[in-house]
Amino acid sequence: MPGEREWDVEEEIDKVLSQRARPQEGEETGLPTIEEMAAIEERRGAWYRMPEEIERLRERLGQMRSKLLIVAVGSGACMMMLHAFEKHLDLLVGNVPVFIDTNVYTLSDVWDRLSDLMQQATDTGFRPVLTQEQLYKNLIPIGKFGAKKDPRLGLQMFRAYANAIVRCLKHQFDRFGCEGAVVVASEGGGTGTLVGPVLAKAVATMVARNTATLFVMTLPLRINPKDIANAREGLDLAVSQRLRPIVIDIECVAEALKMGKKKVAEIDIYKKGKDLIATLLASMVNVLTHRLDSIPPYDFGNIDTLIKNAPDNAIGCMMHASYKNLKEMEKNWRTDMMVWQSVRARMMDKATCVSFLVGRDIPEKLHQDLTKFLMRRYAVGQDDLLVPLVNIDGYEILTLLWGLDPMTVAPPLSSRR
Repeated sequence: MPGEREWDVEEEIDKVLSQRARPQEGEETGLPTIEEMAAIEERRGAWYRMPEEIERLRERLGQMRSKLLIVAVGSGACMMMLHAFEKHLDLLVGNVPVFIDTNVYTLSDVWDRLSDLMQQATDTGFRPVLTQEQLYKNLIPIGKFGAKKDPRLGLQMFRAYANAIVRCLKHQFDRFGCEGAVVVASEGGGTGTLVGPVLAKAVATMVARNTATLFVMTLPLRINPKDIANAREGLDLAVSQRLRPIVIDIECVAEALKMGKKKVAEIDIYKKGKDLIATLLASMVNVLTHRLDSIPPYDFGNIDTLIKNAPDNAIGCMMHASYKNLKEMEKNWRTDMMVWQSVRARMMDKATCVSFLVGRDIPEKLHQDLTKFLMRRYAVGQDDLLVPLVNIDGYEILTLLWGLDPMTVAPPLSSRR
C-alpha cells in the first residue's frame, strides 16, 4: 500500500532478541510466515541475487568438504604428525598440513617420506586436497641447523618470517576451505617451545578467527634439566596467552605403555610413545573431520565456545580408548575413562568438555550414560558439554577436557632459571 513502511529484517530480529526467548502459548509474534517472507523477497528481487559474501560462499559449495589446517611446529611435532599421517594416509590427503622447523635436515627427511605417502595415495585412488607441489611448499624451513635447544633463539629465527608465515597460513586456510585449525608443538626443545604458543595465538586470532583452533603441546620426560626448564617456559607462555592447550605428557604416555624409566631405555620410551601420540592425534583429526557424520550436529564454533568458556589459565587433557567391538566398549568404557588421561593435574572450579563417541551402532543408553558420567565426574554443566555420536567405522571414545590447573602438573616441571 502507498506510504506503508517496508518490513526490515534486521529491525525485526532486534525486536525478537530484545523480547523473551519463547512466546506464551497462543501469543502472536508479529513476524511474517516463511511463505509471506518468500513472497516479499521475490517481489524485491532478493531471490535472484543475495549479498556478495553469500554469493561467494555459494559459488564454492561444490568444492567444500570438511578439512583442517594442521600446523606442526618444531622437529618433535613434525615427526609426530608425520607418523600420524603414515598410520592414517586418509588424514594426510584429506587435510592441509604445514610443517615448520628451524632444522632444514629434519624437513628434508619429512619431505622424503611425505612424497612417498603422496605417491601411495595417488596409486590407491585418493584425491588429495593438495597436489604434491603444493604440499612441498607447505614445508617451511626458518633455519638450517636448528635452534640448539634455545627457545629464545628459535623465537628470534621465527620472528624474521612471522608475518609472511601467518599470511601464508591464512591464504591456505581460505583457499582450501578449512573449517578449523590444529597446531601441534613439542615443549622442551628450541623451536616448538616458544614458537608453538606464539603461532597458535596468531592462528586463533588471525587465521581461523571465526572458528576453533586446538593447540596441542607435549611435555618431555622429567630427566634432562634443560628440557624440563624449557617446557616450563613454554607452558607458562601458553597459559599467559590464554590458549588453553591440550597437553600430552610423555610421563603419562610412558605410564599408559607400562614403561618405567628405571627398566626401559629413554629412547624406547620416546619411540613407543611417539606411536601412541600419533594415534591420539590421528583419532582427534579423524573425528573432527567427520563432523557431518555426527549426531547431534555441531559446528567448530561450538568447540571454540567450549574452549573459551574454560578458565582463562586452564589447560586441557585428552582421554582415549578404542575397542574391537560394541560389546567390549559397553563392558570397559567406564573403567577406561577413569584410568588414564594425557596429563595429571588437579581440576579447577570449572570444566568444559567435548567427548566423541565413535561407532555405527551405538545404543542410546550408552550415549546417555557417557554424558551423565562426564557431568558427574568432572562437574561439567550441560551448557559446557558436547557429546557427539560419530557415525563412522570403529569403536572409540575420544574426550577433550579443559579445566586443569597448570601449576599442579605432576610430576612437576622445574622452575625457570
